[in-house]
Amino acid sequence: MTAKLWGFGSAYRRRTQAVSLGEVGDIEMRKWQAPEVLGGKAVSQSSDVWSFGILLYEMVTLGDPPFAEYRATELLQYLQRGKHLKRPTTCSNSLYSIIMNCSHWRPEQRLSTSELIRTLQSGEKSANGRKVLKVAQPLDIEKYLREAGYGEAYNYAVL
Repeated sequence: MTAKLWGFGSAYRRRTQAVSLGEVGDIEMRKWQAPEVLGGKAVSQSSDVWSFGILLYEMVTLGDPPFAEYRATELLQYLQRGKHLKRPTTCSNSLYSIIMNCSHWRPEQRLSTSELIRTLQSGEKSANGRKVLKVAQPLDIEKYLREAGYGEAYNYAVL
């Protein structure tokens, strides 16, 4: 029952190949990218922490796409105005605090990787197995992909 995460590189760029034309293109998962990466700067451990915060949001919402009400092309402007992910109703204050500490606008204000690990371990100990997330309804993958921004610039197929 342990999840191991690594390689957030796919949150930044993924290669795809069109079957019929043989063309190769890049798909960027922009809604998982830190603001500085959206602005064209290099990926760093701090931007990985941002992406991990987005992953935590998805986990606590049981698959809701991040920033669903905004197009991927509008996301940087939204974040520049000081906006952030809203607290899901299913999210405890302590977990939302971790998500927020992963998603500060300024990279140097985000948790370091080691701080993040310590915070998660501390939260696990204090939770003492009390809360269990339950799925309210099955995930609608078409809706998820649309809200996550896949339909904005790229074609996709659900297999």
